[in-house]
Amino acid sequence: MKLPRDLSGAELVKKLGTLGYRETRQTGSHIRLTCATPEHII
Repeated sequence: MKLPRDLSGAELVKKLGTLGYRETRQTGSHIRLTCATPEHII
């Protein structure tokens, strides 16, 4: 799977949020996301 290169990090986090992912913590520019459902959507 090829990752889109035309999205910023904030846009990607926002789009993943619509799929059930949420930001759990951030250290500098690194963001950790977790999925609320036990099964992965992607």
